[in-house]
Amino acid sequence: MSGGADSRLVLLLLRERFDNVQAVTNKQIPTFYENAEDVMNAHRIAELTGCSIIDSCNSYDSTQPEDIEPIIRRMPLCSHSAIGFIAMFRAMAGMNVDSVWSGQNMDSLYNLGITDRSALTPAGIAFTLRRFFTSEEYISTLRDVPVKSSLKVKAISRIGLAMFRYRLKQKNLRLPVNAAEYIHNFCSSGEGSIFSEGSEKFDDGKFTSPLEVKRRLFDAKLEFIRGGDPTVISTCGEINNIPVILPYSSQRMIKYFCNLRLTLRDVLRPKRYVYRYISEFAEKYGEGINVFGADKKEVRQKFPQIKTLVEVFDDALNRSSYGKFLHENAKTNVSARWSLKQFERLLSAYWLKRVLTVLSEECGTTIEGAGEFLS
Repeated sequence: MSGGADSRLVLLLLRERFDNVQAVTNKQIPTFYENAEDVMNAHRIAELTGCSIIDSCNSYDSTQPEDIEPIIRRMPLCSHSAIGFIAMFRAMAGMNVDSVWSGQNMDSLYNLGITDRSALTPAGIAFTLRRFFTSEEYISTLRDVPVKSSLKVKAISRIGLAMFRYRLKQKNLRLPVNAAEYIHNFCSSGEGSIFSEGSEKFDDGKFTSPLEVKRRLFDAKLEFIRGGDPTVISTCGEINNIPVILPYSSQRMIKYFCNLRLTLRDVLRPKRYVYRYISEFAEKYGEGINVFGADKKEVRQKFPQIKTLVEVFDDALNRSSYGKFLHENAKTNVSARWSLKQFERLLSAYWLKRVLTVLSEECGTTIEGAGEFLS
């Protein structure tokens, strides 16, 4: 439990049905500000709802390379350090729990995954604009969508395009002409970008409404929930013989997310229905249930040894047993200035090496050109 909207709603619903609910939150050592804030929020919500809560402490010295081997085999196409989930399930293995409930995938499915909160920062404005470009109002500007939008929406589109051109330093970006091009851009970008760069042309499609276009985008998003955190969580559950339940990934919820309209109201208030449902519990638990985030001064007082994210991953890379193992066993010539990117690339290189090794030694399959990774 992080204390954010997704895990908070799961906890509130479980408390409606069960008296004995145990919350577990992930505390990384050394910790960074966002993790410290999550831990404080989780404890505050647990106290408000009358739940017991424990901190599952983990570090890059507490996880061994063999711990991620089952995850590599289950998820060969997506690397993941997994230290937080491994530590949490180890802590729960001795607690005699019936099942583990997780709020994963809400952020991947609600509003096509663009759910970061609006803020007057470069990143916050970028996320707000990305949501705008997936709204029904924007989709209505496309040539092969019969519902037409206003001049105001078209003007915002042009302003948004200019801002992304400036931010990304790519003057050749342009808006898609029709829904077919729009869907192609979204699905092929890997990060939900709808902009075009080249001169490739697409034939008009046959769409009846903006919602039909959104459903096509949603089908593409479903491919991404088959890996990452949910797979790591499920694998850790199997290793520790603990059933895992991902309520937001149920067929009923997937259908709900698919048919959920995304309008201009959602652009400024992402996941607004989630926050509305949480607010319904204020009468029972008090207005504190609607409070998100934590006071920065209070966070730093409670966690005086807090580090920056750069420092945390610098430690992970250069001073932990996990990082030492990756340096010794992963071969990559790709460098990065930021320690997080360096760590990700080392981990990905090791992941690929293990996948290729398993294919060769256990399946008798050799991939052409794989020798450089196995040397």
